[in-house]
Amino acid sequence: MSNPPVTLRLSDEQRTAIELAASDRGVSRSEILRQALIFGIPLAAASHSFNITRVLIILEQLSASMDLIVTREHPDYAEKIIDIAHERVEAHHAQR
Repeated sequence: MSNPPVTLRLSDEQRTAIELAASDRGVSRSEILRQALIFGIPLAAASHSFNITRVLIILEQLSASMDLIVTREHPDYAEKIIDIAHERVEAHHAQR
C-alpha cells in the first residue's frame, strides 16, 4: 500500500501549531497530521464539532466533583481510584 502525498494550504499560524505539536511529541509533522485526521475525520463526517475548552472544563469539573465525593465518602479508596485510572489510560489510550 502506497502513501501518496497530499498537498494543502495552511496559514502561518496553522503551520507553526503543527510544527510545535510535532516537536513537543518528538514526531514528524506528517505523523501529527495523521493523528489529527484520525480524530477529526469521524467528527467531521458526522457533522460534529469539538470545543476543546468546553471538554477540558467538563473533565475538570467531573474530576473535582469525583475527588470531593470520593475523599468525603470513601477516603480509603482515593489512591486506589487514581491507580485504576492510570491503568485504564495505559490500557485504552496509550500510543501503540
